[in-house]
Amino acid sequence: MKIKDLLTEKRLHHLEEMVAEITVDELKSKRKRNEIFKLVEISTPADFANGHIDGAINIPLDLLATETSKRFRKFQQIVIYVQEAASSVGTVAAVRLQRLEFSNVVLLRGGKEAWRNAGLPLTGQEDAEGETETTEESDQTWLK
Repeated sequence: MKIKDLLTEKRLHHLEEMVAEITVDELKSKRKRNEIFKLVEISTPADFANGHIDGAINIPLDLLATETSKRFRKFQQIVIYVQEAASSVGTVAAVRLQRLEFSNVVLLRGGKEAWRNAGLPLTGQEDAEGETETTEESDQTWLK
């Protein structure tokens, strides 16, 4: 392993320690209790359109700073997730948001992969803004 790779791995480990995580079960509980938070998938629009957690907003990593500054308040809870459990993109996104002074950012442990593995549904329907609306009926499907 090259020195550059070791340093990158060490930095990533340090960043991971800075990021709070939430499990799939904890996210389900938050939804069931009607807690207020923003759910953000960090992915390309195409990946988002292929299936996402109901109620999520799509923000690509390269637009994270501008879009979150426009859409969210610094104190709002933001739950972010990515495609795969092994991806470091979620950690990078969470740290970027923390550096932008968003104080309540958590990462869904295992990402969309963990959501699917728990047998929970994804939706592919989106509106023109790339946001989905959560309906009471769709919530009830996966809250059971």
